[in-house]
Amino acid sequence: MDSVLALYYKDGTKDIIIEEAIKAEGLPYTRLEALDNLEERVKALILGEISPSSSQLGNLKTFVESGGVLIAIRPNNRLSKIFGIEDTGQVQKDGYIILKGENSYEDISYKGKLQIFGFSKLYVGGENIVHLSPSERFGGIIKNQVGKGIIFVVAYDFSTTFLTIQQQNSQVGRAYDASMVEVELSDVPQLDLMRRLFVNLILEGLDVPLPKKWYFPGGYKALILLGGDQDGANYNVMNAVINLLKGCAAPYTLFITPRDQPLSHDEIREISQTGIEIAVHPNFVGYPFTEEEFKAQLKKAEEDSGIRIIGSRNHCLRWEKITDMPVWLEKHGLQYDSTLGCNLPIDKPGENPPKLGYFVGGGLPFFFIHPENFRRIDVLEEPLLVSDDMLWLSSDRTLTVNDIPNVIKTFKAGMGLSQEKAFQLIKRFIDDSLEKYYTVQSYDFHPFYLWKRMSDRCFRKIVKYSKNKGVLIMNHREWNNYWRSREEVRYVNLTWNPLTKTLEFIIQGKKKVKDMTFLAPLLYKGTKAKVYINDVPVAFKKERICQRLYAFFTTDIGPEKIRVKISYQ
Repeated sequence: MDSVLALYYKDGTKDIIIEEAIKAEGLPYTRLEALDNLEERVKALILGEISPSSSQLGNLKTFVESGGVLIAIRPNNRLSKIFGIEDTGQVQKDGYIILKGENSYEDISYKGKLQIFGFSKLYVGGENIVHLSPSERFGGIIKNQVGKGIIFVVAYDFSTTFLTIQQQNSQVGRAYDASMVEVELSDVPQLDLMRRLFVNLILEGLDVPLPKKWYFPGGYKALILLGGDQDGANYNVMNAVINLLKGCAAPYTLFITPRDQPLSHDEIREISQTGIEIAVHPNFVGYPFTEEEFKAQLKKAEEDSGIRIIGSRNHCLRWEKITDMPVWLEKHGLQYDSTLGCNLPIDKPGENPPKLGYFVGGGLPFFFIHPENFRRIDVLEEPLLVSDDMLWLSSDRTLTVNDIPNVIKTFKAGMGLSQEKAFQLIKRFIDDSLEKYYTVQSYDFHPFYLWKRMSDRCFRKIVKYSKNKGVLIMNHREWNNYWRSREEVRYVNLTWNPLTKTLEFIIQGKKKVKDMTFLAPLLYKGTKAKVYINDVPVAFKKERICQRLYAFFTTDIGPEKIRVKISYQ
């Protein structure tokens, strides 16, 4: 058998999003080049939006009838019909899927609606395990038993939903309006949850206790990213920030602004030597928004700091299209961006102040996908939850933006919170992440506001509370490096022996990864897991994640092969 789980889709299509989701969830899988002899090669297959040939239809039918699990994304009627599910020819544009918590597939620690985009096909037949809205009598995900196997039809446009929510262009030239997330749903990391819903189809459909790479190292269940934009901060300001960070024992990323830099080369290098990461904060306000200008500012930032910079966040969250800034970053060797995520409402009568939220669909990072050729752009977006000026500045503060010719918008820009009220709001997001969402919050604490004592108490409380609750804290470079190294870790020769109830595989990385965490179902048919690494039994933590019990085990990874055995004898 080639693999327990396999994926099949065509290159150069939006179905790359399916593979990005599987990678983010850390499942072992193989990408197939053909659909022959499936029943001998795999146990579960995820099928992108293809038009299968007659021979492929026969192969898929044999696969499911002989006991395979098939997950088909918006299949055409020729495909769905052979499995007892018919396409009515009708569609729903955009809308929602509704999670009612009525079955184990929906166990993602959330009940309610999630936004979807594109055209959902309306099918009849089978069992609706997730419902559409407003077309409520039709399924968003439909299940049917066929022979010994199961088919799941995903009726909504999974890929377009992710691309629409994660990769919005700005009409006004700033990330403030680069979001399609409804304010009422912004407390929920919708895409993080939608990936887990998708994975549940695999985990519940298969009679194999598949392992997963966990999101965070060391068995942590939530992550805080701390950093701030320099915005003119001089050495006196930065010295106060350094002392604050030392007192808190907190990591930090400083996004330095190359134009009008008040720090000397030696001062920037001294700051870097304290452990603060130096990233770039290019300023296009008053400067042309061009690749040439970005290149010049990056060059100056690297000359000033004496280091190779890998991360960026644009001053004033300047943003236009996916085909400009992400492509420029990739071309010039940067690895991550942290510009998207802060949403500001338009200033109009009755409009509420801005709020914290997951305005690009989640807190976990994601790679940009080029909208023209659907290739991965090798730049990781680390979404920003809030910029601290939003918290402190008056609720009647407005911001007028005119970065793109003939486009002017005025936004509500302040929440008018005290430091204590801001902390209580942030605390709720931390608690939700730790207890049910297992995601990331990225906070932009400007050095100037820390120095002016406008945000220092809130900052200290966030750090102290996170440490007391067992939440991991990193800077942006550390998170980028971990996430990339995590993806590079491969499962090799994964096998499942149903007679001995034993799962065996090799894990191998390209770089050293410390304390990488894996999880596997704690129980299989009532028997508790035993975990062995290189034939040595290892201890694990028992954790309940989305209503399921798992064995969490941690090991250092590198180029050498590590043998893992999970026994349910």
